[in-house]
Amino acid sequence: MNIHHERARELVHELVSEWISRESSRSSLITVTRVGLNDKETYADVIISVFPETQEQAVLDFLSRNGSEARDFVRERSRLRTIPRFRFIIDEGEKKRREFEKLFDEQQKQ
Repeated sequence: MNIHHERARELVHELVSEWISRESSRSSLITVTRVGLNDKETYADVIISVFPETQEQAVLDFLSRNGSEARDFVRERSRLRTIPRFRFIIDEGEKKRREFEKLFDEQQKQ
C-alpha cells in the first residue's frame, strides 16, 4: 500500500467520522472503527460500531440514505482526486469483543 493510499484512507476515516458526529441524532453512539479503500479509491467500506446494538439497523438505514451527503462533505473538505462511494458495514469483530468482555467479566465475578 502506497503512502497516498494510506493518507486517503485516513482522511476518509476522519471526515466520515466528523460527518456522522454532526449529522447523527445522538440517539446512539456511532463509531467509525476502520475504513477500507479499493485500489482505485472509488469505493470505501466504512466499518462502524453502534451502541446500543438495538439501533444498528436504524443507523445503517440512516447512513445508507445519506451516503451522498457524506460524499459531499468529504469532497468539500479534502483534495482527494476521487471521492469514493461509501458502503457502511457493522463491525462484527467489535461486537464479538464486547460479548467476550461481558462473559469474561461475569466469569471473574464468580
